[in-house]
Amino acid sequence: RRVHGGSRWYTQHMNWEDIDAIKEIVNLDLIGTREMQFMASNAEPSVISTFAKLQRIESMLNMCGGFRSIIRRGMFSSRPRPNQVYDDAWPFMSLGVPVIDLIPQPRFPVEWHTRHDNAQLIHYPTVLKFRTIIYTFLS
Repeated sequence: RRVHGGSRWYTQHMNWEDIDAIKEIVNLDLIGTREMQFMASNAEPSVISTFAKLQRIESMLNMCGGFRSIIRRGMFSSRPRPNQVYDDAWPFMSLGVPVIDLIPQPRFPVEWHTRHDNAQLIHYPTVLKFRTIIYTFLS
């Protein structure tokens, strides 16, 4: 598996007290397209709990009219992710650190990392909705 060298180095040089102090990692990647949807990344109880909290926040903001001018389709699917993504959070996950992978699924946007990958792909109303959900989650 090819993973981010910085994460691999960091996990190899941390002491166990530092690793045990990490409550969970939220990994954001490939954010910005109109049709992005996230699925729970693994069955770790804290991951499921955090993912459910993100779903509740999105639902609450939808019900109170927080996203009137933005697409109301759910970003956070209750379906489990069909495959594991081996990304820069993998070294932490392999050590038992809960990781919430917020990466569009079931597939990556087809334009990413091609010559068509540019600012025109970003759907700003969707990014605003995502940002509002994450800000609410962190507050």
